[in-house]
Amino acid sequence: YTYAGIEFIGNNIFSDDELMERVRHRPDTMVDYGLVQEDYQRISELYYTNGYIFNSIEMEEDIDRENLKVSYKITIAEFNRAHIENIIIRGNDKTKEHVIRRELPFEVGDIFSAGKIRTGLYNLMNTGYFSNVLPDTPQGSTTGLMDIIVNVEEGPTADIRFGLDIGGSSDYPVSGRFGWQDSNFRGLGQTVGAELVVSPIEQSVNLSFREP
Repeated sequence: YTYAGIEFIGNNIFSDDELMERVRHRPDTMVDYGLVQEDYQRISELYYTNGYIFNSIEMEEDIDRENLKVSYKITIAEFNRAHIENIIIRGNDKTKEHVIRRELPFEVGDIFSAGKIRTGLYNLMNTGYFSNVLPDTPQGSTTGLMDIIVNVEEGPTADIRFGLDIGGSSDYPVSGRFGWQDSNFRGLGQTVGAELVVSPIEQSVNLSFREP
């Protein structure tokens, strides 16, 4: 069977041309059901990323057995955008809430964007403070409002290092190094570290501090 194209019904927010920009399957080629599903996901994502999460997007297959062709019809029922009513942080026993919120690219009152939520989760994991970050998006107090619940599991952020060398001097054959660093000091998102070096030619203490 060959692919005979796709038709959109009910779309007013995005034009046919805008939706077709998301379609990768070319007409008059062999039907690739994997590509068809990927095109459907990209079209759905366009709505969800822009806050239209209540839309109904259904795809129907039409098989022409006489001409060995397959076409598709996507019917879209459009509704208003969703907005964020509350942002709730859970599971942060150590990390201060403002440290988590500053990594989220959205605020209360913003349009609900699936893309921004994914970016926020990536930002949180990239801090290295958490072993897992899981979102939940329940319905808000009324239609058109959504809550975003960010569930975090905190991981270890402190690092201790020891080093010992033998040799180098008959008077002082042993040299050592000790280092400590916490990348989320007191849950404030600050990096604090100290390093002590003792050897025949160097004795030093280095302190470091970083505030993102």
